[in-house]
Formats: sequence, C-alpha cells, structure tokens
Amino acid sequence: MRTEMQIGKMLVIVHSEFSSGATETLETKIEGLLLRHIDAAKSLAISAEQSQYGQQPEEVLG
Repeated sequence: MRTEMQIGKMLVIVHSEFSSGATETLETKIEGLLLRHIDAAKSLAISAEQSQYGQQPEEVLG
C-alpha cells in the first residue's frame, strides 16, 4: 500500500505492508507490549530495604 501526504512543501510517501490474515490490531499489539514491559519492570523492582543503596537513617539525612 502506498500513501502520499503533502505537508507544506514536503511530500511524504509511506509504503506499508500487512498480512491479510492478521488477527491483532495496532492498538492491541501496543497494549500487549506495554503490559509486558510494565510486568518486567515490576519483577525487576526491589524495595529500598533490599538494596545496598537503601534509605539512609534519619540522623544521616537530618
């Protein structure tokens, strides 16, 4: 598929291809990627108490 769009003096031409048998929309694909990324980030997150760089005692911060 070829799409042309004029933006000011610039002509933008986009060539795209897609499978006629595709079952997933762009929205669902992006949503799935974001959810997998968020789940991965949560599994890597550790609390300050578990980290060697955890929170300092209040007397040090004060």
